[in-house]
Amino acid sequence: MDVYLAVDREIPNVENVTLIGKIFCKVYEGPYKDTGKWCKDYESLAKTKELNIKKWFMWYTTCPKCAKKYGKNYVVIMAEVN
Repeated sequence: MDVYLAVDREIPNVENVTLIGKIFCKVYEGPYKDTGKWCKDYESLAKTKELNIKKWFMWYTTCPKCAKKYGKNYVVIMAEVN
C-alpha cells in the first residue's frame, strides 16, 4: 500500500508526488465498514459515465477517533481514469 498525504508545499527529504491526469472523485459519508459498498457504488457510477478506472485512491479525511468526536466521517474516493 502506498500512503499519500495532502500537503501545500514540497516536503524536503521525501518523495513528493503530484497526481496528474484525468481524476474522477466522489465523497461518501458513513462508517469505515461501508468502504466495500462505496467502492461498488463508485465503480457503477464510473461505468455510467463511461470512465475506465486505471488506479484507485482513497482519502480518509478524519481518523476513527475524530470521526466519532465530530459525528461525521467523510471519505473521498478518487481514481485516475480514461
